[in-house]
Amino acid sequence: MDQDLISYLEGFRKDVMHKLEQMDGRLEQMDGRLEQMDGRLEQMDGRLNQMDGRLDRVEESVRHARIEIEGLRGELRLVAEAYIGLDEKLASFRIDMAKEFTEVRSSVRQPFEYLDSRVRVIEARADNAHRDVMALVRESLGKPAQPADPL
Repeated sequence: MDQDLISYLEGFRKDVMHKLEQMDGRLEQMDGRLEQMDGRLEQMDGRLNQMDGRLDRVEESVRHARIEIEGLRGELRLVAEAYIGLDEKLASFRIDMAKEFTEVRSSVRQPFEYLDSRVRVIEARADNAHRDVMALVRESLGKPAQPADPL
């Protein structure tokens, strides 16, 4: 072989080796970066797992809250129905009481009027107790009163 060819091939081999070494260095760098990315992905995976756990707990809490809300809705319906029933009973009670008060008033009116007339008679007697009997008779007959005798 020719010396030029050998030196050319030797130069070519050195260039190829140099480029292979560069590529090997780049591949090692890429390996390092991939390992870093792998570590970051593992960290992200761990964080996502934590978030999944939190999300699961939130979803479970939401399910429980919905169940509680449904239970409260049922209880609220019962309270509303009871309120309506009580309101109807109260309205009926008011009507009944108004009737009874009317009956009591009408049954009490006559005895009170009788008592009132008796009290007026007693008060009139008390007012007239100190007056002259003859003056009272004249007054009841509509005759003018006479001056009292000075005895």
